[in-house]
Amino acid sequence: MIAGLVLLVFVRFSTANIPNYTEHSFTQVVDHFNAAPIVTFQQRYLLTEKYWTQGVSHALFFYTGNEGPIDQFWDNSGFVFEAATHFKALVVFGEHRYYGQSLPFGNQSFDAGKVHYLTMDQAIADYAVLIQFLQSKYKFTRTVVFGGSYGGQLSTYMRFKYPFIVDGALAASAPIFQVAGIVSGELFWNGVTVVLNENKLFCMCLLLLK
Repeated sequence: MIAGLVLLVFVRFSTANIPNYTEHSFTQVVDHFNAAPIVTFQQRYLLTEKYWTQGVSHALFFYTGNEGPIDQFWDNSGFVFEAATHFKALVVFGEHRYYGQSLPFGNQSFDAGKVHYLTMDQAIADYAVLIQFLQSKYKFTRTVVFGGSYGGQLSTYMRFKYPFIVDGALAASAPIFQVAGIVSGELFWNGVTVVLNENKLFCMCLLLLK
């Protein structure tokens, strides 16, 4: 129900003031799927309680960060805050492991023998553990995850893999069918070509203006 309402809010609102955030870190394990050895790192996440009222609000809106520093996505995801305004949701943006400040092994994170922990399974496990921690603190009863492109894939996979944690997912421009092999991987480029051909005169004018 709430996921469907989020879609309506997404369509209805066109602008929003991006709120300030507080920056936090959470201790994650590097490998969620092996018991030993236990190695941890600090995962960064951003949070705003601007729309949240303890005891009144019931939803977490969680952005599944993708390939980049999480603050860049905060500044370019206004629809999450537009929806949060309506639902009085707690808003959290989780940073993807190996990006931004969430480096499991610091400057050596991309060395051979250490980069293999950079997987989607490990990333969404990070988010699942973080959401459970936040739930224990804020006592929300509904969680909707958001993401765009690769981040949208992560949101979708979280809904599939952790349905007991995630109640709904909104995935924007996520290449789900291409990655699954259901449609051709060239479908995206076919669409780009069509749009370019339909607007090539306009594009040429823009280039000339530069």
